[in-house]
Amino acid sequence: LMFDVYTFFNEVKFKQEKEHINIRLLNLNDDESNILFTDGQRLRQVLVNLIGNALKFTDKGNVEFGYVNVHEENKIQFFVRDSGIGIPEDKRDIIFERFRQVQEGSTRKYGGTGIGLYISKNIINLLGGDIWFDSKIGEGTTFYFSLPYKERHFQDSGSFLYSTSETEYNWTGKNILIAEDVEVNFRYLSTILADTKANIVWAKNGREAIDKTFDGSNIDIVLMDIQMPLIDGYEATAEIRKTKPSLPIIAQTAYALPHDNIKCFEVGCNDYISKPINANLLKQKIDTLLNVYVKNS
Repeated sequence: LMFDVYTFFNEVKFKQEKEHINIRLLNLNDDESNILFTDGQRLRQVLVNLIGNALKFTDKGNVEFGYVNVHEENKIQFFVRDSGIGIPEDKRDIIFERFRQVQEGSTRKYGGTGIGLYISKNIINLLGGDIWFDSKIGEGTTFYFSLPYKERHFQDSGSFLYSTSETEYNWTGKNILIAEDVEVNFRYLSTILADTKANIVWAKNGREAIDKTFDGSNIDIVLMDIQMPLIDGYEATAEIRKTKPSLPIIAQTAYALPHDNIKCFEVGCNDYISKPINANLLKQKIDTLLNVYVKNS
């Protein structure tokens, strides 16, 4: 993965007319071979976001990235270092906020960071890690993020295998209603949630979702698919909200357009998650809403 990202940006820099920028991949544990089992797609997304920003805000010098295995803390620490413009002191507290710009005075020249840093922070948090940075104006910025691991095995090949830690949830006594008309999708969701010890209730359409919410099943949270027969997720949510205004509802949506997701909130959903569903993200959203609902009850 690391070498693929390195190759990718050595091609990108020419397209961005930054062929004079040196891109370097560093392994600070070059005396050992490490294999990390984690969500590779998400890890690549974070690296691409950070390296892309580093290249964008660097006019001369280097962009370096790599990792170091911090054995004593059981974590892999990644870094992306540039010799760019740096981050002003008054912008450092807001750098990971949504839609913030790195340096408002230079966005005309460089463009902003958009929501890349906001997304990166959320991904790293979902993987159980942390993200932070050091920066000096006119000298550059280094972003760091760490991923903890819980297992280590020595293989015959001489490689060390590491698996990242995952948050364990215990929702014993909680009833989760999955409103989903496609059985394979329901099976996927119920498998994801099996280790949480929650009780899973299945509604095959919007009508059943409404009925099961009121039939004494004591539903604690609803995963509401939007596209369902008889009554869709929008209408089912609106109906449930008439008598259960505080019941947490998470919409499952295949829509990518912002206004479609906004409609989920307009009809009463507390949150939404896009398909294909990320298991860690779904569990985090459920846990957040269950805790809020318990406190407000």
